Amino acid sequence: MHKLRVWGRFILRGVAVMMACWLVLGGMLLGGIIWYGYQDHAQPTDVIVILGGGLQADDSLTRSARGRVERGVQVWQEGHAQWVVCSGGVLGDHKRSEAQACAEALEQAGVPTHAILLEASSWNTDTNARFTHEMLQAYGVQRITLVTTRYHMLRAYWMFNRQGLQVDTRPAPLDYLTRQEILYAYTREVLAFQWQFLRDRFPLPFIYVPVP
Repeated sequence: MHKLRVWGRFILRGVAVMMACWLVLGGMLLGGIIWYGYQDHAQPTDVIVILGGGLQADDSLTRSARGRVERGVQVWQEGHAQWVVCSGGVLGDHKRSEAQACAEALEQAGVPTHAILLEASSWNTDTNARFTHEMLQAYGVQRITLVTTRYHMLRAYWMFNRQGLQVDTRPAPLDYLTRQEILYAYTREVLAFQWQFLRDRFPLPFIYVPVP
């Protein structure tokens, strides 16, 4: 009985230490995510890549996705690239892809149809990067301006950079989100970072968690 109690205390202490380490690492990761989300390095590149940010029930862009498109339009109007890529597939019960919704919004904002390229097969940030890179290889593209929301920029940069692309960043602001939504978004991103790290090493499933 005494040995069981000793082992029980040992296990509890081990769990407590692991939790403390996880919280410290999570806090450091959160700091990095916040800091990198404010790094704006946009300059003339081969192409602007806008990442999908989800669709609403009626297949229109979420506020997150619309904020990314608006930032992409701004970069386009500044003359940074000749093409704009909309990246994002069909998720859940939606009738169209995130890329199609993005392209429609770009056209309404004045970006010509011939300048818009669609990557409509991806379902997460990792496949956004892989499938976009595969498509851009045909155009000889080596350098991109990546557009996504501040909280998503560090992980997106990581995914695209490891495809061998040179990545400049232009984060979209968070003005359209409430404080609670911002807290949710950053928490989601910390967990997504950790899940991606594990998925790179183990055959874990893809889990879709909507963005605000």
